[in-house]
Amino acid sequence: MVEDLLAGLNPQQAEAVTAVEGPVLVLAGPGSGKTRVLTHRIAWLVRETGVPAHHLLSVTFTNKAAAEMRGRVEQLLGGRLAGLQIGTFHSICARLLRVEAGAGVLPYGQNYSIYDTDDQQRVVKGVLSELNVDTKRVQPGRVLNAISAAKNELITPDEFRSADYFGEIVRRAYVQYQKRLVENNAMDFDDLLMNTALLLRDHDDVREKYQQRYEYVLVDEFQDTNQAQYQLVRILGRPQENVFVVGDEDQGIYAFRGADYRNVMQFRKDYPAAKVILLEQNYRSTQVVLDTARAIIDKNKHRTPKALFTDRSGGALVTVQEAYSEQEEGEWIARRIEELRRQRKDGYADFAVMYRTNAQSRALEEAFVRAGMPYRLVGGVGFYRRREVKDLIAYLKLINNPNDREVFERVVNVPGRGIGEKSVANFLDWAQNKNLTLAEALEAAADGVALPVVGRAAKGLVDFSQLLRDLRFMAAQNLLAAFDELTARTGYHIYLNEISDTAEQVTERQENVQALRGVIAEKKDLALDEFLADASLVAEIDQLDSSVDAVTLLTLHSAKGLEFPVVFITGVEDGLLPHSRTFSEPEEMAEERRLLYVGLTRAQDELYLTYAFRRVLYGDSTLSTPSRFFDDIPPELTTGLSPRLRGAQQRSGYKYETTWEREERPSSVSGAFASPKIIAFPPGGKASGGSRPAPAGPPTKYQPGMRVYHTKFGKGTVQSSKVISGDEEVQVRFEQAGIKLLSASFANLVVLDE
Repeated sequence: MVEDLLAGLNPQQAEAVTAVEGPVLVLAGPGSGKTRVLTHRIAWLVRETGVPAHHLLSVTFTNKAAAEMRGRVEQLLGGRLAGLQIGTFHSICARLLRVEAGAGVLPYGQNYSIYDTDDQQRVVKGVLSELNVDTKRVQPGRVLNAISAAKNELITPDEFRSADYFGEIVRRAYVQYQKRLVENNAMDFDDLLMNTALLLRDHDDVREKYQQRYEYVLVDEFQDTNQAQYQLVRILGRPQENVFVVGDEDQGIYAFRGADYRNVMQFRKDYPAAKVILLEQNYRSTQVVLDTARAIIDKNKHRTPKALFTDRSGGALVTVQEAYSEQEEGEWIARRIEELRRQRKDGYADFAVMYRTNAQSRALEEAFVRAGMPYRLVGGVGFYRRREVKDLIAYLKLINNPNDREVFERVVNVPGRGIGEKSVANFLDWAQNKNLTLAEALEAAADGVALPVVGRAAKGLVDFSQLLRDLRFMAAQNLLAAFDELTARTGYHIYLNEISDTAEQVTERQENVQALRGVIAEKKDLALDEFLADASLVAEIDQLDSSVDAVTLLTLHSAKGLEFPVVFITGVEDGLLPHSRTFSEPEEMAEERRLLYVGLTRAQDELYLTYAFRRVLYGDSTLSTPSRFFDDIPPELTTGLSPRLRGAQQRSGYKYETTWEREERPSSVSGAFASPKIIAFPPGGKASGGSRPAPAGPPTKYQPGMRVYHTKFGKGTVQSSKVISGDEEVQVRFEQAGIKLLSASFANLVVLDE
């Protein structure tokens, strides 16, 4: 038995698996087999130490990872494990809250709804409108982010304190927002964590029940926890303190979601006796890839150094490619993928193209379409966010929770029943005046009680209410049958023709409806509330279909947990990677390094880093600067055009420029590309390696010292200007936005008389 579970593990992995008692911190480098360690540890605890499966709690960050872990554990132990809790923080909290809501300790019913981002935005907009806040000046998304940040820190509406005008708006909105959610018997994603943490903190009997149940707590991706999640781990781990966490400070990239990689360091403070184990052997990448990644991440502070190594010594050098524009960058990548497919005999699914911002995908998608290359875009409109899917899910939510006003207002007139906004408002006011909940008002309408509306609207409300009652009964017996009845009685398939612009769009929407039906058929054993909880908590990465043979396009933030034989990282330029907003913030710059580190370590065999000579950003065509991160990569690890010119310039005092000799070429991928010529100019201005003097440039419109105005950046002073390929490139120091390099033909600068 012992040999079975430890076979194939390296010494550090085996130590982590068999460290049974007390707190354990595993610092796991990328590709070091942490999932293997977690699954083997669970199996070890069950088989070798006799811990009942239902006394284990294992938490990870995606449903996909949780399902994979459960499958591996059951394979190791030779069968299903009843009661074994493996899931995401949100799914585990959602189940716990449904149980405790039934006990009456929460202001929610067991059939509460879970609001996604769109639902939250709609509620916040309504709240701000009630508070007479101008949503053009105060963005609802910004208010929602502030509320989310407060919940992540376990700050309730009553505890929230404002420090300025915006904070006061947030405070008032938070109070009303939370009140609206409770009235709708709904929680958002942050509520699932906060309400669980506060419930366990404030109710001794509930806390002790779960502390006795979970003798061992295991947490994956610990660097991605926020304060609420950290407190949940602390509470549930007592009093045994058998807390086993796996994390890597170097892969903490979700600060914008409230995650705090410093929780890894906090764990060491809170558990001073914790055993610390480093997993440094990588089973994914070549040594060249690992050395490149280490060169980037070693510049960060507040981390535990890891000497990543692999048995795959050497490997292909990292290819660095400069393109003239983002269009040629995309075309070069498409062409290179086709070349590699022929050489390596790979499928399209073996390639991934990553980027810092979603906007960068446009040029890549256009290049792939022109090349006839299949691709899948991670980060597009997710399945559960598509209009037709959200409509039908909203019906199911209202069947499950008829007090949810938000979903009621979404579907009461979908498809059209002649129920306008005024009729809806009259109906809701009537219910309030009668002291009826929404659920009671709908039941009254279904029973034929006189309503405050007449004509077609009255008939529509009655029909709608009777439909909900019939579907609620059917769903309790057979969810799939209820779904079929829903689409049939509403005429939803006919409605798809009304909301679609083309026949292709109708077909796509119909396929999405059928796909949703397929999901319900697969989960026919789940109760309606369980199905809705699963659907609400699906992460974008969970929907990635690995069976599709297509190139994957995704942001670096979406790349965690994935791996590909060949990886392209595009737009490796100052302003994109690292992002411009991080230049003056050391901690944010450190996160940009971690982000690039995550992208680099997704590559198994080959790695490509690309950047453009010029790029259109925010409507302006600007000259690009290769990323400062290139300066940290040893030149012996790279091949291709050397972006280290910028670093060499800083060291030698030379000024380097790239001049492009444009070639006529067709728009297809197979056409000729512009040829870069690298010229070095010493401080005196004469090109090195020859006696030819630097040529005088053509006259420019904008002169140094000239005051100008830009519609986005405001007022500024011209620093320099020159004509390149017929277009004038102007460097301007703006009073608020700093130095920008702009293309005169795009920027439309206005000369001021100051």
